[in-house]
Amino acid sequence: MKRFVGIVVVLALAGLYSACSSSKSTADQDIVIGDISHDTSADVKDTGKDTVTDTARDTPATEGIVEDTQGVDNPPPPDNGVDTPIVTDVPVGTDVPVTTDTIGCNDDSVGSCKAVYACENDCNADATGDACRQECQAKLSARGLQDYQTFNTCLQQNCSTATTNAEFNACLEAKCLPQYYGCFWGCQYDKCPALVGCLMACPADDPTTTTVDEHSVCLGNCWSGGTTAAQVDLQTAIDCTNAACPVCSVTNPTAAQTTECNNCWNTATAGTCSADWDKCTEYGTKKCGEMLTCVNGCTDTNCSQVCLSSGTKSAGLLWNTMIDCANTSCASSCPDNPTAAQTTACNTCFNAALNSGGACADKTLACQNDAAAQ
Repeated sequence: MKRFVGIVVVLALAGLYSACSSSKSTADQDIVIGDISHDTSADVKDTGKDTVTDTARDTPATEGIVEDTQGVDNPPPPDNGVDTPIVTDVPVGTDVPVTTDTIGCNDDSVGSCKAVYACENDCNADATGDACRQECQAKLSARGLQDYQTFNTCLQQNCSTATTNAEFNACLEAKCLPQYYGCFWGCQYDKCPALVGCLMACPADDPTTTTVDEHSVCLGNCWSGGTTAAQVDLQTAIDCTNAACPVCSVTNPTAAQTTECNNCWNTATAGTCSADWDKCTEYGTKKCGEMLTCVNGCTDTNCSQVCLSSGTKSAGLLWNTMIDCANTSCASSCPDNPTAAQTTACNTCFNAALNSGGACADKTLACQNDAAAQ
């Protein structure tokens, strides 16, 4: 099961359906779902992260923002630190703090910690590569040296007994992620919302290119382009929601478990983990009914994204309540990887659930009345 990182806010999304325009007024506006290939759900985020559990979450019948569940996507330390031994010729400090200050940010392509790791990755993994690694380390800038020492100190103190890449990755995720982000950082995305925006914009993998996964590459570039602070904020939000939703780690889930995961994620991001996700969110000014009117005039995902990104936090909560209700009501009609006929059935079910007389009509009315309250 893909488990999307659900931010219960009104931000960019993908993959569930697109609403077609309606000539009705807001008070009696029908939601007309035309194509399940587009998404008007405000709760889905792909961060490309593959931490303790997958951090991609599916709403029914979507192939939306994420599907990548292969390893640490942000990117992992070269060779995962096991097959390429950590070189300790550079003095290793023990009390260097993780720096999150972005003032005067300079993503040094030669002397930064991540640049030196990339350099070392081109060296031979055995002892014949020691001189090469020392040459790489000699390029470290003052900031790069600090970040390098901090990361390596954490790995040596906590992960030196790892004997496999899997053990090493598990240790890194549990013990040294802040220090990792303190090494593999950039200046392009200074705050969490900017990082999320990059991740959300990543294209799907092109099936015609067999040697590269464009989606994964994009996700990795986004993560490495974020500042330490941006990455730590997003990881904190992901970890909180993962912990609140163990059902999202189920392998080969049933339709009911997928729905449970969706709803749990939305509940956690709106409740227990809301403070964490607020750091990764930028809100707009539209009320829920205005979002609905806007989305009903869209025919593609990009249009829907613009509509939903302009909503307030409270509007996003009302929107997600409405969509979650339809997800639950239509779980059996909206399987993963649907056929054309199943896509049509899912759209029909959503229309019936969200409009007058449907199981979720009261949730739709609450969304519509949000605009009327202005």
